Amino acid sequence: MRKRGKKAQANIFVVILLVLIALVAIGIIWNVVIPLLEEKGAETVLDPITTNLQITEVVLFELGSSIITVNRQAGQGDINELRFVFHDEEENRHVEARDSSIKELATEIFYFSPISNFGKIKRPM
Repeated sequence: MRKRGKKAQANIFVVILLVLIALVAIGIIWNVVIPLLEEKGAETVLDPITTNLQITEVVLFELGSSIITVNRQAGQGDINELRFVFHDEEENRHVEARDSSIKELATEIFYFSPISNFGKIKRPM
């Protein structure tokens, strides 16, 4: 009988010890890991990289050619290519891609020749 009593006491002791270890682990996480994540998380900047472009002038000629002036405002990021979308009177669209490395606070002028098999340009986008 005596052996059973000691074994039961040992089992209770192990369970209490495991509960204490779990509480200590929770305390460490609560007091060390969470404040560390909050501190380093506050230093992280999640702002999107924005590049502000403004079309300052659009000149459409009767024969279909056009001139578009683009001004780059202040903002981060690199530009490799600009895409211009033209819509005609029947809402067909045509996309023109132009390589451009327009710098911040600079203005660039783009020239477009008439688009074949395309109606009268209603609006550039």
